[in-house]
Amino acid sequence: MNSNTEFARTVSRLEEMQSAAHLAEVHGTAQPRSSGDGVMKLHRLSPRDGWRVFAGEVGVIVLGVLIALGAQQIAENIRVDRDVRTFRDTIDQEIAYNLWVYRGRDIQTECTDRRLQQLARWLDRAQDGRPVALVDTSYPYSFSMYRSAWDNRDADVFAALPHKIRRTYAQFYDELANNVDNRRGEIDVWQSFLPYEVRAPLTIEDQRVMHKALKQAQVRNQRIHDNLIISFEIGKSLGIKPIKPDGITPEDVAATRRCPTLAQPTVS
Repeated sequence: MNSNTEFARTVSRLEEMQSAAHLAEVHGTAQPRSSGDGVMKLHRLSPRDGWRVFAGEVGVIVLGVLIALGAQQIAENIRVDRDVRTFRDTIDQEIAYNLWVYRGRDIQTECTDRRLQQLARWLDRAQDGRPVALVDTSYPYSFSMYRSAWDNRDADVFAALPHKIRRTYAQFYDELANNVDNRRGEIDVWQSFLPYEVRAPLTIEDQRVMHKALKQAQVRNQRIHDNLIISFEIGKSLGIKPIKPDGITPEDVAATRRCPTLAQPTVS
């Protein structure tokens, strides 16, 4: 091995040691050093520019992270508040439409009761086997109920509502489901009257069928009225008043105020 090669290796080793020492200083790793008497000593490490500067730099970083997180949270809160307002406006309008629909059906409660009383008297007088016929078996007029906004609600937005509002909305739409079921049942029982618009004698079986249908219709009418009262109270607690939906014509409104005769009080 010549002297030039040995010299190059020595220089290379010195550069490696210098680089390692620099990295240890930067990363805070203690490097053992030898004292003059051959005893290895560990020197305490400290930031290059001092602890005060180091603490200041760390503080700036932490503060920046906190500001960024805070700004993100504020932006998220603004978005959620906006979504909640939009959702409540939409649901409140849908409830207002339903309250108007309910009012249109509820004003027919007394009329429906009178028509069913006509049917009861008609049945009493139709038991002698003479030909009889009902006059107008059309069921109480009503409009479709609205629930698309509720059915398509966003779960996260709904969860952001105050608990009391969430519970009240849920109660309203539980009643709406009951109202839909009662309305369907009412239509079904009134449609069972339709064949008796044909003038013909009533058999014993006919009388039994009609008596059962009459009782069912009376129960439906009362149940619908009771449930609508509950819905009106829920709407009132939310501060919502009835609003006529778009597309409702004056003729539609007039139909809710008609009270056609179901059966003549006497049979000829």
